Amino acid sequence: IADNLNSIGNSYFELGEFDNAKVKYFAALKMQREIYQDNPHPSTAGSLIGLGNVYSSLGQFDLAVKQYSSSWSIQKKIYGKNTPHPD
Repeated sequence: IADNLNSIGNSYFELGEFDNAKVKYFAALKMQREIYQDNPHPSTAGSLIGLGNVYSSLGQFDLAVKQYSSSWSIQKKIYGKNTPHPD
């Protein structure tokens, strides 16, 4: 369900409906945090990237950087600091 919420958020983002996208990304993130708790997971990182994209599109760059940084932190925990990875 969380992945579907993320996909709906992506669609809203592409439509330029950033407030609706943000609602879906936050719903997905809440669910992912309930499921994975403090364990790093790629889906959680993806939701944070989606939120970062929304904030960036809205010109709220400080909030975008915060979301991107959180996603990066999760990805480093999953893949390692020095492991090349396309995500």
